Amino acid sequence: MKRLPIVLGAAAALAVPATANAADGAVRVLHASPDAPAVDVYVDGQRVVADVGRGELTPYLQVDKGRHTYAVRVAGARRTSPPVLTGAFRVADDSATTIAATGLLRRGTLRIRTYADAAARPFGSASIRVVHLSPDAPKVDVVVDGIGKVVSGLAYRKVTRYLTLAAGTYTVRVRPAGTRTDAIVLKNVRLRAGELSTAWALGLAAPERGEMRLRGRATVDRLPAAYARTQLRVLHASPGAPAVDVDVNGEPAVPGLAFGVAAPADGGYLRLPSGPVDVRIRVAGTQTAVFEQRLTLPPQATLTVAARGVVGSTATPFGLAVLPDDVSPLAAGQARVTVAHLAPDVPPVDVFAGEAKVVDGASFPSASGALTVPAADYVFSVRPQGTALALPLTATLAAGTATTVYAIGLVGNGSLAFKALVTPIR
Repeated sequence: MKRLPIVLGAAAALAVPATANAADGAVRVLHASPDAPAVDVYVDGQRVVADVGRGELTPYLQVDKGRHTYAVRVAGARRTSPPVLTGAFRVADDSATTIAATGLLRRGTLRIRTYADAAARPFGSASIRVVHLSPDAPKVDVVVDGIGKVVSGLAYRKVTRYLTLAAGTYTVRVRPAGTRTDAIVLKNVRLRAGELSTAWALGLAAPERGEMRLRGRATVDRLPAAYARTQLRVLHASPGAPAVDVDVNGEPAVPGLAFGVAAPADGGYLRLPSGPVDVRIRVAGTQTAVFEQRLTLPPQATLTVAARGVVGSTATPFGLAVLPDDVSPLAAGQARVTVAHLAPDVPPVDVFAGEAKVVDGASFPSASGALTVPAADYVFSVRPQGTALALPLTATLAAGTATTVYAIGLVGNGSLAFKALVTPIR
């Protein structure tokens, strides 16, 4: 990961001196002490956070893996002045950590706590957790309007697991455990697919003069760009082409992929760093390149990359079709189905469920939009436009799954078939 300076605006700034080593972890600082003044934070003897006030959370700072020391001083104090707090922390590869100043200065309970943050963003859904950092508040329950109680009896300084939710806008309520009294109400908490968020309970329920009052704050936990990933599976849908090996950025990724087969074989996905990637397709077991292309993988996207077309054809040449997969959460009892047209000699198709047209004019090489339906066994009719053909397509759509049905092969030589790939929606 590349090390970059991070600016927090007028109040505070983070920066790490350049070194020859790669930065392998992400660390941020939270000032959660209700009565401590603004602080400067030093890491390994160098000031990396300046003038962070109560309730402020810095962006992530990229640091080298390994052990580091910290010192916390009152904002503006000399580097040689005695620190308020000192200690050490360890950074692992591809980790994310929040270093929080917690407790009360007047009671002598000011402490540094470290919290392991998620270092991988979700796909198709949003993730949120709750951290209780109010020193005088009791255990709390957390209720999300429209969902119900999602956390019971969360104690001070404790953190919940990440809760997976559909993208949307929510109201989050924090209540003393076992009651229906709202201590904190966070309205209009917008959760986006592919994002991590944290709801923080901060301040004091009974503050003294000048201390931070009880409040809630929801943050989007923006990991450094180097943490972005793309989910990818590969499908061999080029009729007549031999089995192939697939290399990504010069490294073997998928060996011996035969026509009609997808990898990974379990319905899952490869996870690759987002951004530009070089894809090279070779005849299996040889160094003979069939095709090479640079793709740009969007952050937190879920894609199927299909080898499509016919080797040597000018009408439908061999290439890659990049098709998005919808892995967003499903309601109970629901399933999702998509139709992908990868048969080179078949005209655009309509798909009917009974007499109802559910796909209109899907053409080679593209996919329809995802259709959400009750889980059940279905019989569809695939009708190539301009022909008298009506091809039956049966599909068992299980609850909590997304099924993509690929039309592959050639109608001209009788090899036309339907390949269904089923993805569990977690």
